[in-house]
Amino acid sequence: MKKPFNAPKQLKFTIVGILNTSLDFFIFILLTTLGLTPILGNTTSTSCGMLCSFLLNRSFVFGPSGSKTHHEIMKFLLVTLVGLWVLQNIVIIGCNWMLNSLFTTKNSIVFNATSKLLATGVSLTWNYYCYKNYVFKKRAD
Repeated sequence: MKKPFNAPKQLKFTIVGILNTSLDFFIFILLTTLGLTPILGNTTSTSCGMLCSFLLNRSFVFGPSGSKTHHEIMKFLLVTLVGLWVLQNIVIIGCNWMLNSLFTTKNSIVFNATSKLLATGVSLTWNYYCYKNYVFKKRAD
């Protein structure tokens, strides 16, 4: 029977996620503080985090699936791009709109950071599920 909870794998995923997210968040805040729009900052920062994520998740968390590496890369890119560039951008736009509507004092750094944090939670949940069940799923030989 398959265990519903794999603590070591989930702990490793969390550690890798913290590293990737820290890199992503740092680059995002830096770029938006320097004047880049939140969408361009997010696209750039998530690209850096994505490369780091593939390498660490494949080697440290899930291991190779048994598929050819280029198949894993394509699946990884599909899943990750949807999470980072579609889901995160939707959350960032929606959250920034809501925060700007609710508060008269505008603080773009705080609003962008809050939006990015919520968006990150959404994409991390998406990524774990899809990496485990699609990208790095072991082939039945």
